[in-house]
Amino acid sequence: MTRWMALSLAISALSRAGCESGAEEAAWSKEAAQYAVYATRIALYPGTKVEDAMGSERYGSDPGSYIYGMTWWCTVQASRDELRTWYEAKLPTARRATDDDGYLVFTVVPEGAAPREVMGVLIEGDGRYRVFELTRQKKAGT
Repeated sequence: MTRWMALSLAISALSRAGCESGAEEAAWSKEAAQYAVYATRIALYPGTKVEDAMGSERYGSDPGSYIYGMTWWCTVQASRDELRTWYEAKLPTARRATDDDGYLVFTVVPEGAAPREVMGVLIEGDGRYRVFELTRQKKAGT
C-alpha cells in the first residue's frame, strides 16, 4: 500500500470518528410520533431505531383515576452505561430510580402536564431502551 493510500485511509477514519462523536440525536419518525402527547419532547439517543409501540389504559375506582400509557421500544448501538450517561445529561431534572427488574428509569413531569402525567426513559441494557408517557388525555387514533 502506498503512503498516499495509507494517509487517505487514516484521514477518512478520523473524519468518521469525528462525525460519530458529535452525532446528533435521532429524529422521531412520523409513524412513532403520531401516538405521542408529550414523549416526542424526549431526545432519542443517536442512531436509535424505534422497533415497536404499544398503548394502554388504566382505570381505578375514582372517576378521575384513568390514565393512558404509551411505550416505544428502541434499539441502538450503545452500552447501558452510554445510554445512562447520555440521558443523565439530556434529562438533568429527571427523577432516577432502578425498578424491580434492575432497569434504570428516568421520569420527568412534562411542562403543562396535568396531575399524574409523566414521561421518561427506561434503560433495559446494552442497546435496548424504552420511551414512555402516562397521560390523562388519549391521543386521537390510539
